Amino acid sequence: MKITINNWAKYNPRHDLKSVPWVRVSATIGYDRDLHGLSSGQKWLWVFCLCEAGRENKDGVFGYTTKWLIDASGCTEDEVVGGLNHLSDQGLITITNGSDRIRSDKIVSVPVTNGSVPNVTERNVTKRNETKRKKREKKTTRGRAPLSSHDLESNQLSIMEWSLGEDWLSHALREMPWKENASGWDSATFAAQLLKVKNSSGLNDEGMRAVLDFISASEFWTKNAVSPKGLLNKGKSGLRKIDTILSQMKTPEMRRDEKLLEWANGPERNVWGELV
Repeated sequence: MKITINNWAKYNPRHDLKSVPWVRVSATIGYDRDLHGLSSGQKWLWVFCLCEAGRENKDGVFGYTTKWLIDASGCTEDEVVGGLNHLSDQGLITITNGSDRIRSDKIVSVPVTNGSVPNVTERNVTKRNETKRKKREKKTTRGRAPLSSHDLESNQLSIMEWSLGEDWLSHALREMPWKENASGWDSATFAAQLLKVKNSSGLNDEGMRAVLDFISASEFWTKNAVSPKGLLNKGKSGLRKIDTILSQMKTPEMRRDEKLLEWANGPERNVWGELV
C-alpha cells in the first residue's frame, strides 16, 4: 500500500535531497478547513504522514502497512480509518494498492481474526488483481536470504528497528546501487541482521542509530561497512568490525571517563606497583 501526499511541493520543494528533516506546515493549520472535523489524533496522523513523506522524499509517496501506521503514529485503528477517509475525501492524499487507486469509501476496518492485526485499508479485489499480488509477494520472498522464523516475524521487530533497517538499506544502496535487486538486500533482512548486531553488542536503539550516523559520516567506513551482516565479522586483530567502529566512536572525554572509572574501581597499589 502507498500514500501519496498531493501537491507535495507545497510542503517540501527540495526534490534534490534523498531525505529531508523538515516539512512546511502552516501556522494556521488549526483553522484549516480541509482538516475540520478531524480529532486531535487524526490531525496528528496528517502531520505524521507529512513527516514520513519527507523522510522518504519521493514526490510525497511512501509505503506503509496498517500495523506499522497504527504503531508508528500512535493513533487508534478508528483514528487511522477515519483520518485516511477524511484526508482522501479532501484531496490531501491518494491511497493506492499497486497501480490501483483506492477510493475513500473502500477504506474500511477489517475484523481481527486469529489475533492478527488487520489491514484497515483492505478492499474487495478481483481475482485477477489478487493473482498479481500473490505473484509479486512470491517474487519478493524468493529474492530474500533465508531467515529464521524469529526474524521473519515482523512483529518481533520494533518500529525503531524496522526504521533502522530501511535507513541502512538506503545507505547501502547509495554505495552499491547495483545491489538493489540482490538477494538479501531488502529492509526486512537488514533489520533482522541489525537486530543480531544490537543484541550481540549490547547497544540500544539510540546506539545503533549513532553507529549508522558515524558510518555515514566516515569516508572510510561508509565504503567498508555497507552490509550490516559484515559488522559481526572478525578482522585480523580478532576484533569484530562493530567493536572497532564503537572504539573509534569514543570521544576523548569518553575515554577519560572510562579511565577514571577504571582507576576508581581498581585495587590499591603502593609506589612499587604492588597490590596492598
